[in-house]
Formats: sequence, structure tokens, C-alpha cells
Amino acid sequence: MATPQPPVEPFRPVNRRQRLLIALLAVGTTLAIGVGMLSPHVEFLRAQLKRLLADVPACAPGQLRGCTGGIQDVFVVEPPAPASAPP
Repeated sequence: MATPQPPVEPFRPVNRRQRLLIALLAVGTTLAIGVGMLSPHVEFLRAQLKRLLADVPACAPGQLRGCTGGIQDVFVVEPPAPASAPP
């Protein structure tokens, strides 16, 4: 004996007000996610611009570091050792 199936409600199309609400929620969600993802990048760009626009004084006689035209430290990283063949 088959189990009785619950009655199925007929399809009700979405009216204009519901479509408008769905569209507004989609646009709002997209904007919120976009702003949330881009805000750290915008802050980074602002900090970078501020750093680039900062006045760095020219080197005084005998000064070698921390000025425009001074010496910059360079770090050289040695390449990793080549992988050996498996035994």
C-alpha cells in the first residue's frame, strides 16, 4: 500500500513588489560584499600614497642612511639546495 502524498500547492508567480524586493536585495548584497572586499585595498593605497608623498630630506654631509640619495641595504637570499634523487 502506497503512502498518501501531501497535497501540492499550485505555482504562484512572483508579483512586481516581490521582484523589486529580490532585485534590491541582490544589488544591496553585491554592493556590501564589494565594499567589504575593497576597503582593505583602499586603505592600503591611501597609506602607500601618504608614504610616497612624504618629504624625505636630502642627505646631510656625512649622512649615509635615512635620506634621499643615501645607501639602501640589500638582502640577498641564497637559493635552496637542489633536490636529491630518491634512493
